[in-house]
Amino acid sequence: MTLSPDPHENDAADHPGEVMMRGTPAGGSGTPDAIAHAAVYVASDEAGFVHGTVIDVDGGRTGVAVIARG
Repeated sequence: MTLSPDPHENDAADHPGEVMMRGTPAGGSGTPDAIAHAAVYVASDEAGFVHGTVIDVDGGRTGVAVIARG
């Protein structure tokens, strides 16, 4: 299992990663805590039956890209 984080909070509102993330369902960049929560899940017993997948911690950006490609 792999975590795939996207850009996270940045002090610069015009940073290219922040501008890109404004168009996601989450409406902006995630926090380091959001990535940490996903990592804790992956390391937990609750994820014991999850195998061979990538968990995108990206505020929905991947889903938006898939829908846009149609």
